[in-house]
Amino acid sequence: MIQEKLKNLLNEKKALIICLGNELREDDGVGPYICDKLNCKNTVSVDVPENLNNKAFSFQPDVIVIIDSVDFGASPGSILITEGISDKTSISIHKLPIRLIFDAVGLKAEKIFLIGIQPKSLNFGEQLSEEVKNSADFLIEQIKEQFSCL
Repeated sequence: MIQEKLKNLLNEKKALIICLGNELREDDGVGPYICDKLNCKNTVSVDVPENLNNKAFSFQPDVIVIIDSVDFGASPGSILITEGISDKTSISIHKLPIRLIFDAVGLKAEKIFLIGIQPKSLNFGEQLSEEVKNSADFLIEQIKEQFSCL
């Protein structure tokens, strides 16, 4: 199921993957961990969406894929893939709607998707839990199979 969703999601014309998270807050660091392992020009890692850099803006994507630690009440390491983000959707600990943030910083895309991984712990620390790391490694493998890494 996840493989099929990723295939449909990442076979878009021009996708930008934005990995969110704080590497000093245990499982919140899953986004930067994934970005580092993907090592693509069309991926960017930031702690919060408001800190997006010129790399994201210069890419001018058709599709934005956000990867973040998201508490959606599931077992640690569970993966959630949305089919789209509405104007009211807020993610993770980011309380503002993500489209509002992107509009405010000038980043536009036809579609915005979210890949969320349920954290086990967001305490201070630099290690991912085993459950979250296993899910992240699975996603990395799947994304590498489906995504045209620039």
